[in-house]
This record gives sequence, structure tokens and C-alpha cells, in this order.
Amino acid sequence: MSATATTAPPDADPGRPARPKFTYIPGLDGIRGVWVVLGPLLYHARPDRIPGGILAIDVFFVLSSYLITSIALNEWDKTGRIDMKAYAGRRARRLLPAMFFLLSILTIYMITSVNPTDVARWTGAIASTLAYCTNWYEIFSGVSYFEAFNSPSPLHHAWSFAVEEQFYLFAPFFLIFCLGRFRQYAYKAIAIIATVGAIASALWMAHLYTGGDPSRVYYGTDTRSMTLFSGMVLAVVTRSWGPVRSSLGRNLAIVGAYVSTAFFFYAIFNISQNDAWMFEKGGYLFVSIMAAVMVFGVCQPSRGPLHRFLEARPIRWTGKVSYG
Repeated sequence: MSATATTAPPDADPGRPARPKFTYIPGLDGIRGVWVVLGPLLYHARPDRIPGGILAIDVFFVLSSYLITSIALNEWDKTGRIDMKAYAGRRARRLLPAMFFLLSILTIYMITSVNPTDVARWTGAIASTLAYCTNWYEIFSGVSYFEAFNSPSPLHHAWSFAVEEQFYLFAPFFLIFCLGRFRQYAYKAIAIIATVGAIASALWMAHLYTGGDPSRVYYGTDTRSMTLFSGMVLAVVTRSWGPVRSSLGRNLAIVGAYVSTAFFFYAIFNISQNDAWMFEKGGYLFVSIMAAVMVFGVCQPSRGPLHRFLEARPIRWTGKVSYG
């Protein structure tokens, strides 16, 4: 199954240089290795000392959305189509082996060792993880993210992968629609719609938040999609213009990466993920924007200390195996 273009790629202009080719950027694996792995591990080890460690999940969402969208747009610009069969195959090879291994081990453990009173909970967790709807299972089961240690689940962490997988299902069809419907204005349309989507998600989060336990708005795909839309906007921007050409612009982008990195180091120690202002005042949207600024800056060519650190082999290796 694929979508085939009948016209030139979006925004085609005979007088305009071809779009930059999407290439591997080592520092992005470094971002995944530092924030996506280290942040949540530190949070779950010492939530009292590192209350904002889990904000790294927002970096994960932005980065994943950016990469998925960039790869799809790169394919469209090169071939005039998005091959859905190849797209699904890439996602399956990346996501399914580790998940099937984990679920197999947990199923054996459940059968042999779990208290019968907990079997229903474990069965629901395993089934919802397999279907990539863990976040909604947790919502409708009334499971609090913020009281996880009082209601332990072997697959509590899978909620974030469920949100990401739901985005994987949405993104290619959304892109195909915009690329086919808006033709030469498709990139602008994607950026505008995604921006509106991010703002609407943040407003919806603020509307649903009523104080008390915020698990519903924390888990929800609808309320967390602002981060995924932010990554999509970033992908369109970088696909449209590529690395910043002027030295001033490139330096500003790199400075932005340092500023956003400093912000996240501050946030993991000083900002709690369940602070009311994070839900009511657009805090999560701001975190998404800072994550996008970080990714954009790291995409610029540089041999500065931040880039050298993120491109170090152990950091990149950690990022590459982060899902498993």
C-alpha cells in the first residue's frame, strides 16, 4: 500500500534548490541516550530528588515525531510517494522484537508466580501493551501514574510507547492527505495544522485539568499530542530550509541548544511533572518547544562541546538501544 504523487513534490519551484537530503545525525542518538534513558531512570529511582526527570519523555515524543515526519517527507520529495508497506515494516522491526520478548517473559511469570488476585490486572496490562493502547487502558482502569508505587504494574511504562505508536498510525495518513490535497503549499499546510493541533492540545489539557490527580491529562493521547505536533512542525522547518546557512543563524541555533539543555538540567531537579501550572498554564507546551529548540540546534553542524558529548560512542550506543 502506498501513496503515489501525480504532480511535482510540494512547494516545487524550478528556480529553487532541491530540498536537503535527510541524513543521519549522530547527536540525535545522543539526545536519546542522555534524556530518554537517563531522565526516566533517575526519576523512578529518586522521584523525591529528581521530580522532573520524567519530562525527558517529552523530548522522546518530539524527537520521534521529528524523525518519523522527516523520513516520510524525504521519501515523498525523492519519489513522490510514501510507501506504507515499507513504513510499517520499519516500525515493526524496530518496535516488535523487544516488545514480544518482554511480553513472553511476563506471561510466563504471570502463569507461574503471580497472585491470582492480580492476574486480571496483569492480563489487561499485557493485552493493552500488545495493542499499543496502554495509556487508555490505564485511564479507564483508574490507574494513577503518580501513585504508581501503590498500584504497581509490570508494564506501567508502556503508556508512552502507546502514545508514540498511535502517532505512528496517524502521521503517514495525515502527511499523505496534506501532500496530495495542498500540492505546492503542502509544507505550509502541515506546519499550520500541526501548530494549531499543538495549541489545541495544550488548551484541551488545561480544560480537562481539574486539580487533584492529573493522570487523565498526563496519559491521554489527545492531551500529550502537543509534543508530537511540535516535532512535526520542526521536521517541516528543517526539511524546508535544512541546516542554517548563515553563520549568525547557525550560531543562534546552537546557542538555543545550549539554553534548552541547561533548561532541562534545571527542570529535572526543580520542576515536578504534576505541578498544576504545567497543565493549566501551558507548561508541557513550553517543554515541547524547548525540546524542539534542542533538537534543531543539535542538527546544525558543529564541533562544540555539546555536540562532541552527544556524539560520543557510548552515548550514541545507549540512544540506539534505548527502546529495547
